[in-house]
Parts: sequence; structure tokens; C-alpha cells
Amino acid sequence: TLHTVSVRGGGVMRLVSLHGAVGSVPLMREVGALHARGLVAELGDEAVVDRDGELALARPDGRAPQLNEAGIRAAQPRVSSALRVVGEYRVTTDIDTGSQVDDLRAGIPDGERSGAEPSDAVNPAYQIGYRSWEEQVGHHDEQTDIFSIGLILASLACGLDFNDETDVKRFSADQGNLFRLNGALHPVIASLIGEMAALNRHERASDLMAAASRLEDYRDQPVGLDVNRVLAGATGVPSRRAAVLSHLRDRLFDLSRRNRLIHFRPTQATVNLTVASVPMVMRLESIRAEQLCTWDGKFAAEVLGGGKVSLAKWLRFEDQTYLPSAFDRVIQETRRDRAEYGFSHLRLVVAYLHWHNLKESPDERIQSPLLWLPVEVAKQKGVRDQYSLQIADTEAEFN
Repeated sequence: TLHTVSVRGGGVMRLVSLHGAVGSVPLMREVGALHARGLVAELGDEAVVDRDGELALARPDGRAPQLNEAGIRAAQPRVSSALRVVGEYRVTTDIDTGSQVDDLRAGIPDGERSGAEPSDAVNPAYQIGYRSWEEQVGHHDEQTDIFSIGLILASLACGLDFNDETDVKRFSADQGNLFRLNGALHPVIASLIGEMAALNRHERASDLMAAASRLEDYRDQPVGLDVNRVLAGATGVPSRRAAVLSHLRDRLFDLSRRNRLIHFRPTQATVNLTVASVPMVMRLESIRAEQLCTWDGKFAAEVLGGGKVSLAKWLRFEDQTYLPSAFDRVIQETRRDRAEYGFSHLRLVVAYLHWHNLKESPDERIQSPLLWLPVEVAKQKGVRDQYSLQIADTEAEFN
């Protein structure tokens, strides 16, 4: 169970987690329900309360969003920009005191902007307090709430107080590698905090309910290769290279249930196209096999044709309401893989191997991916977002 200690002093509440951050799931679902009604939450120092080990809104009614798209566009880099800003620092050199390096993404006290107008362009930075930089330009929408909850998660998971400028600077410096702040942090929670508390709104998570589900079932989520965590204790080029190779070797020969390439289980990071293509009808005899996503019919032929396959043609988006957020997560993970590793891990599994470990658990049926195709999933925004799938090669690969 989550054990949270609240230390109040001078009107400030500090949250220190002694056992994970799962107690914030009810808060995330409560705010997500407000988003479904077209409202946003009030998430300030005194706006979140602890109710029997679970976080909740002190003012659950919410309020209407406040929008300033012009101010956001002035401060936020364009999606099409080839330049990605990962940090901004100011170096001040003084003859007497030497050089001082300031992180411009951290800790701008309110007093420094006391005369600023809401329309002034600001530099995206982590603020003092559990709030987003967007609020400085008079903008508060769903993504603003997601950012604030991301900071609360970071506070719980890493023992930080975002009302303390020193802790804000620590988080800004190590936001890309939270294991420096908490070596025992679970990789899925670290990834979730990074997505929710991203300064760049284009890289920030957009579905709070999906994030709540990931946090609630974080132990069941697949754990990818986290280079920062692997290299946390390595120094020097030889040591870093050996650490990565050792970790990859251990993952390759990992025969435990942690290896999802052997012991496959559906998670938030996977989408079962066959299940998603089955219509929800009362008369099962009305379902025709050629309408389903199976690998022995029209769907397979269309995929192997090499063109873009419209998923709206095959999947029941009207019945399976989770599909848009699931595909958004897949696209986001693929984009992150390309940025970090230079290639995509996304695969369409077309055949599974069903087998039994007769020595250890003869009654358990194990499902392992056998054949797959490298694919790309794309999203076209519109009144109703359209998703498409396209294979990179018609030759299947063995797992």
C-alpha cells in the first residue's frame, strides 16, 4: 500500500512517498473524468489532498479550460522542426568568482515575471510549485493537468518537493535519467514520469486514463532497454560498452517470465487486431470471416500488398473505444525508439507458437511470437483521426 507523509509548513505541502506512486491512480482517474466532461482540474499546493493513502482533488468540480494557442505557439517549437532542444543553459563568467552554469529549464520564481503580460512569450521551464509553464501564458488544458500530475508522480517516486527550488533544479538536471534520483525506481514508472512531465507539449502524454492504467499495472508492462539505467554505474568508454553488452546478453538469454518474447501476455503496449476487428453483435452467425483481421484472408492480402492499410476499414473503433489511445501510445513509443536507437521495434505478429513447459508447469499453455513483420503505424489528424498500417518488408522474420 502507498504510505504518504504530508509535511505542512508555511502553507506548503511536501509529499514524500515511502512505497511507490500507485496511490495517485485515483487522482488520475478523477482528473480524467473531468477531461471527459470538457473540464480541467485545479492542481495546486492545496488542491490535492490525501484520503486514506490515496490522492484526490480538494475541489472535484473542476473548471472550464483556459486557452491561449498563440502564446503556446510562440513558446513551443514546431512539430516539423528538425532541431530538437533538449536543454538550455547559461554560463556566466566572472573574473573574481569564476564560471557559473544555470539551468534555464528550472526554477523561475514568480517574482521574476511579476510584470509580465499573459501574452508574453515564455521559455518552457520547470516552475517552482506543481504547475506548468503554460499557465504563465494564460493556457490551461488537459495536457497542462497531465504535466502537473507528472510532477506529483515524480515527487512521490523520487522524494522531491517542487516548492523547493533546489529540488526543481535536481529534477530538471536528471529528468532524462531519474535513476540518479532513485536507483530503485521501476523503469515503467520512470518512463511514465518522463512522458507526463515533458516540457515539450508535442512529446507529452495526451491520454490521462491510459497513463493511469499503465501506472496501475506497471509490474505487467514490458520493460525495454533503458540505456541510462544500464550506464548509471559505468565510467569511461570501455566500462560503458561492457555494461550495455552485458545487459543485452542477459536479456537475450533471459528465459524467465520477464521475457515477453517467450512468455507473451497482452499489455497496454500491444493491440490485438483480430479482437479489435470483431463486431459487438448479438447474432454471431452474422460475423463473416473475411471481415476479420486474420492471416488467411483479405486482411493478409491487403497488408502484403505493401500499401497503406486503413485500420478504420478493418477495426471497430466505434465499439473498441480504447483503440485511439492505444495506437497513439504505439506511435509515441515507435518515435522514441527511432530517436534513441535509430530503428523501430514495432512488429506485426502473424503467427504464434503455443507450447507447454512439461518439466516445470505442464498444465500452463505458453504463447510465444513465432513470425512477425516490421510495420509502421501512422496517424492522420482530422475530425475523426485516421490510423493506417504499412509493412516495411513482405518477408517475415523469425523471433
